[in-house]
Amino acid sequence: MARRTEKQNTSLPNKAVNNPDEWIGMQKQLTTRDTINRDLKDFNSILNNISRFINLLPEEEQELISIIRTTKVIKRQFIDQPGFTSGFRNYVVKGSFRSFFIDNNGIDHTVQIAIEDWFVSDFYSYISQTPATLYVEEVHSEQS
Repeated sequence: MARRTEKQNTSLPNKAVNNPDEWIGMQKQLTTRDTINRDLKDFNSILNNISRFINLLPEEEQELISIIRTTKVIKRQFIDQPGFTSGFRNYVVKGSFRSFFIDNNGIDHTVQIAIEDWFVSDFYSYISQTPATLYVEEVHSEQS
C-alpha cells in the first residue's frame, strides 16, 4: 500500500503502457475517490517519518492529511514508467517497491528498493515535471 494524492484503480493492467492516450484514459479512471477516515491514527507512520526531521503543528498535520490519498496496488503494478510525468511522491505503508531502468541491451538495472516507511517515485520526473526515465513497480504486498 502506498500513500499518494489520488486513488488508483487496482483493476488496471500491471503492464507498461506504450500509448500516451491509453495512459491519459487510465489517469481519468484513477480519479475515483473513496471516503477515507481522516483520523490521525490512520496516518501515524507518515507523520512519525516526517517528525524525525521537522515538528508539525496540529493544524499542519491536518492540512497534510487532507491532501493524502491511500492507494492499494498489486504486485508488479507500475506506479511510474518512462515517458509519463510522475505526478506523485509515494510513501510506502506496506509492501515494497523497486525503481529501475532498462538499458539499450534490454537489461534492467535496479536503482532503488523502497520498503515500508520509505518514499519512492521517479523523483526527478516529479520535481521537474518532465517525463520519467524510471519504472517503479510493486514487488511485494500483503496480497502477493
